[in-house]
Amino acid sequence: MAEIWLVRHGQASLGTDNYDQLSDLGHQQARWLGQHLRARAADRPVHLVSGQMARQIQTADGIAESLPLASRAQMDAFNEFDFESVVMSWLEQNPGYPLAPSPSAAELRRLLYSAMGAWAEGQLSLPAHKECWPAFHQRVASGWQQLAPAADSVMMVVSSAGAIASVLRHVMRLDNAATLELNLQICNASLTRLVRTESGTALTAFNDVSYLESGDRAHAITFA
Repeated sequence: MAEIWLVRHGQASLGTDNYDQLSDLGHQQARWLGQHLRARAADRPVHLVSGQMARQIQTADGIAESLPLASRAQMDAFNEFDFESVVMSWLEQNPGYPLAPSPSAAELRRLLYSAMGAWAEGQLSLPAHKECWPAFHQRVASGWQQLAPAADSVMMVVSSAGAIASVLRHVMRLDNAATLELNLQICNASLTRLVRTESGTALTAFNDVSYLESGDRAHAITFA
């Protein structure tokens, strides 16, 4: 039996010129998660794979400060989809959408859900070089299928909410609506655990941030 841990990156830099960098809190989340996972690993070898985006690599760096690794690699299959292009394309097609100058987290969530819903239904006019919905899921599924965790080991994949939801879509045979709902639930620096055996793959935990639920860390449960 092999465990596979799917980890979402820490809080990124929403509202700045470069979202693809961890915030100070995001770096702290990654370090806390590394400390939490060290006990969970229970002396098993941990093989870490991350996407190639800066926020994913930086999260892996923070985890690795406390969690000794047997190996480390990067796979572009676990990069996030280009959500900025998806949102901008949707806004261009819906010029009357009432977007506030400084939208709240809830307003951004509604916007992203609408844009992703249109993307999933093939209703966006994306540039030709941008991924369509099926291509994104095909890319992630290909990366998932390449993972070959050894028995009694842990394979950790540090990625993003969209890619994690895509893995679960593949494993659990989810439809578009369920995939979108899972995507928007996934917290920063959360842990989703699966077990792979000869008979298949089973989900054993989803979106776990229990290590952040104590009083002095509750502020660190974030979604962006």
